[in-house]
Amino acid sequence: ETLAAWSAAARIRWTSFGLILTLAGIAAWRWAHQTRLRRASEMALAAREAEFRLLAESSSHMIQRLDANGVQVYVSPAAADVLGIAPAALLGRSIVDGLDRESALKVGAVLHKLRFGTRGETLVFKRELPGGREVWLEVAFSRMPTTADGLGGFVAITRDITRQKQEQEQLDALANTDALTGLANRRAFDNRLRLLTEGTGDRAAPLSLLMIDADKFKLYNDTYGHAEGDVCLKAIAGAVMQSVSRREDCAARFGGEEVAVLLPGTGFEGAMVVAQAICARVANLGLQHSANQPWGVVTVSIGVATLPAGPGEALSAEALFHRADKALYRAKEGGRNRVVADET
Repeated sequence: ETLAAWSAAARIRWTSFGLILTLAGIAAWRWAHQTRLRRASEMALAAREAEFRLLAESSSHMIQRLDANGVQVYVSPAAADVLGIAPAALLGRSIVDGLDRESALKVGAVLHKLRFGTRGETLVFKRELPGGREVWLEVAFSRMPTTADGLGGFVAITRDITRQKQEQEQLDALANTDALTGLANRRAFDNRLRLLTEGTGDRAAPLSLLMIDADKFKLYNDTYGHAEGDVCLKAIAGAVMQSVSRREDCAARFGGEEVAVLLPGTGFEGAMVVAQAICARVANLGLQHSANQPWGVVTVSIGVATLPAGPGEALSAEALFHRADKALYRAKEGGRNRVVADET
């Protein structure tokens, strides 16, 4: 009985010891396996990091890695070419540093969208470089996978598109400019007029339209030839542009010898001042026009129509043009070389 009790206790001890050894072996194997996996993951991560840096540092585009707050933790060498700033000077700084307020808000909005939804966004904005030169930048943002601590990050790839932007602006200008006079063309004028007259009758600012026509221009061409007629039109366009200098104004060659001028935010009195100035400048050019008596020089007639600010009936582009054109007709009928305002 004593031996049986000892034998039973011994079996329990050996069984427990064997179980402990087995569990310890399993734990050791799992630890070794996890270590191998961690090392393999670290090696793969290091390889990816090396590959990322190789690609980033050989690219002509500036590549930035940002943390979850938009702080730059890596900047590729191309920063010196794209921004004129050494990469080391950008590390630890927010990506919005150095941007104007509008561009900074746009970048902030993109990062917010990336945090809570989209995986990639592209943004185009203008930036002033340290030397004062302005460039156009296109930045492609991508969201990086979330890490174990719950914090992700972003990658931004920036390229200088100033040249492309300038070429596009030149093409746009060609598409919207009259080749002879340098004024806007009819297409650009119609688009601008329609934009300014769309909406309800409640207007925040007045809008004036001038319709300008060279007096007896057919007789000028008949007398001096079409080549001189082109020279005359260029001179009239120059006189118009001297009188219409605001960025928001639009002077366009409407057709033939007609020129139209849109004056946003200009009321009746201001429009009349501009029209009178144009009329006087053209006459003072002193371009001989023997058929245009009693002056004997090139002159213009101008019709003025104004859409006042405040509540009122909505007015279409066609209606405003019709009012200015009627005023121009009365200026012609009244003797030419004068400005007449719409009476409605």
